[in-house]
Amino acid sequence: MIEDRSADIRAMRDRVSRMAEYLRVESKRDEIASLETRAAEPGFWDDPGAAQQVMAQVAGLKDDVAAYDAIV
Repeated sequence: MIEDRSADIRAMRDRVSRMAEYLRVESKRDEIASLETRAAEPGFWDDPGAAQQVMAQVAGLKDDVAAYDAIV
């Protein structure tokens, strides 16, 4: 016989939702988009050191979001 796990699933969804808020996942997605737009601007690579810092920041944010997405 199959057990009804709908309550467990709802509880898990709620926990995942709270985790997304705590980790600021949507904010990080927005920041990634903003930084990638900035990286596409003319002259972005005129200062390679600053550009590399921005790209490292993007990579870190993407890692955080990817880890959350993997859990979901």
